[in-house]
Amino acid sequence: MFFYITLEHLLIDINGYLLEKIGSTRTTKEVDKYHPRMYIDCNVNYDFYNHCYTEILNTVGKNNIAFITTISDKPHHDKFHIADKVDWVREHFGFDHDLFFCKPLEKHLLRTRDCEILIDVNATECSLWNFSPAHDIIGYNSHLWAGSSNFNKWFTEFKCQIEDPL
Repeated sequence: MFFYITLEHLLIDINGYLLEKIGSTRTTKEVDKYHPRMYIDCNVNYDFYNHCYTEILNTVGKNNIAFITTISDKPHHDKFHIADKVDWVREHFGFDHDLFFCKPLEKHLLRTRDCEILIDVNATECSLWNFSPAHDIIGYNSHLWAGSSNFNKWFTEFKCQIEDPL
């Protein structure tokens, strides 16, 4: 099994950053204009990290996890957007995981083999992942990561399938 984990809203605490800087979790023109390099200032989303990432890491090991993120379609982000995300991953996770970039709604194009799982909050991304040609493993989608009983139930079932595939 190999896991791709999306950075935005799962590992990177974008909502915490937005609440602190503008008092709302909605992305606005103000954020784009005054905080175009927000990724270098964001913290780890410890709810996801403690409840989900560590469980996946302990189950499949660091060599079976990669991070995936989108390339911004906003012209003023282009200059630093990629470098800031790479720097963020290296600062918080070192060089333990590969980092892949793709255009929005094209994560499924990275899927190259069976037994690859996408962990993402975007239902459309997960749906596209699920229906990639010749692959049958599901993506997992949930907007309730912090202590999510949905994730815990899904992952418990997943671990049972790994340990006893029949």
